[in-house]
Amino acid sequence: MKEHLWKEIGLRLQVVRKGLNLLQKDFASTLNISNASLSEMEAGNAKPRFELLYNITKRYNVNLNYLLHGEGDIFMPNEISRQSIMSIHPGHRDFFKEFFYYFNCSHLVRTAMMNYFRTYILEKETLIKKDIIKTQNEGYSQSIA
Repeated sequence: MKEHLWKEIGLRLQVVRKGLNLLQKDFASTLNISNASLSEMEAGNAKPRFELLYNITKRYNVNLNYLLHGEGDIFMPNEISRQSIMSIHPGHRDFFKEFFYYFNCSHLVRTAMMNYFRTYILEKETLIKKDIIKTQNEGYSQSIA
């Protein structure tokens, strides 16, 4: 990602921390990183690892899309709504259940998927942005059917 994006992510990390009413040292401690490391990330001088971002989303129910792109609510609802589950094409539901099981239970799978995802986004960023706009214009349920 470009350097200015790291600064934006750093600012969003700070917004999340403050939204949780945590001091830097306390937030860093819960994430098993040093206060200095968190300070550098919040200032945009250090890149947060994807494993750290995942841990923040998992532990504090933070929206990864917000962290990375500044889009959507900061915090995720506590449950996936029945409507969002039903909008997944029936042929894909079993795959997603299995995928999320492995993603949640295996550090190896999380790391591999995040590395792949990072590479894919860097290589296809323009195409992905166009697809997001198209999907939003068509409606989510139509795009996955």
